[in-house]
Amino acid sequence: MLSNPICPRCGYDLSGEVARWEEACPLHGRCSECGTEFEWEIIVHAERAELAWMFEHGRGLSSTAGRWPSTLLRVLVPPLFWRNLHVTRPVNLGRAFAWLLVPCVLMHLLASALALWLTAAFRPGPLDASDVVGALTVPLSDFDFEQLSYFGPPSGPVYPYCVAVFSFLWLFTLAVMPWTRRRAKLRRAHLLRAIPYSLWWLMGLCAFRLGRNLLHANALLGTARTSGAGLRLPLGVRAIPLVILDLEYLWPWTIGLGLFAWTLWWWWCAACIGWRIDRARLVWLLLTVAGCIGALAAGVSGNAILEVTQFLRLN
Repeated sequence: MLSNPICPRCGYDLSGEVARWEEACPLHGRCSECGTEFEWEIIVHAERAELAWMFEHGRGLSSTAGRWPSTLLRVLVPPLFWRNLHVTRPVNLGRAFAWLLVPCVLMHLLASALALWLTAAFRPGPLDASDVVGALTVPLSDFDFEQLSYFGPPSGPVYPYCVAVFSFLWLFTLAVMPWTRRRAKLRRAHLLRAIPYSLWWLMGLCAFRLGRNLLHANALLGTARTSGAGLRLPLGVRAIPLVILDLEYLWPWTIGLGLFAWTLWWWWCAACIGWRIDRARLVWLLLTVAGCIGALAAGVSGNAILEVTQFLRLN
């Protein structure tokens, strides 16, 4: 008998179904709890349901890392991602979150180290603990070419965090409301897996910060060459298009709204294509309304906090 056979969708114990087998294992099965149809092969040999392009399903460090870009390309097109990643595919939450967090952490550390190096090179006096803490704990802080100091994030970056709040509220409402939970009948692992892939754009924010710091470094080092300061310049510093500095002004009405539209598309495909929730369109609509209300509240409170912080800095 199989050890702890469970439904890949809802986690229902299928030991009773296995106990009714008399001579051989059938090819197809159906969960008596949620009604999901599946092939018994994926219950007996879960590795045969793995996807060749999926980061979670890689074997070995090189194989897993090589699947990172193919996973990202499919995440950017939600129907393509969810059409293949249905509920019968194995879930590896550790790798799912590593797919997002490892690149974000690496880019954040590189950007922080670069900002600290610039501060030490061009500001009188040694670095103190506040410089290090500021660089590591404020993800959107950057080196200011004009004032040679750190400045806080402008109001624009509030928008992507509102999108993150929307995604968390969308899933949270799905998981805790009795009406939506009964129709979803999903294991918690399926819900948690969707979080890191829905937040792929955080890697873009980290890359933006790193690129902007590299641009500041190139400008400052160019100034040092012209003034004959005689500094030891690091190798490999290259010019980055100045347009990167204008991206922050595109957040509210272009990139921000586009990201929100993509997020709506993502959860629509998750509910209707990937998870195939009962009455998926109505569930998506109700959860979207709840998420929008929470995201709006987060945006108002976030802007208020930023305004208070800026007022305290000026006074």
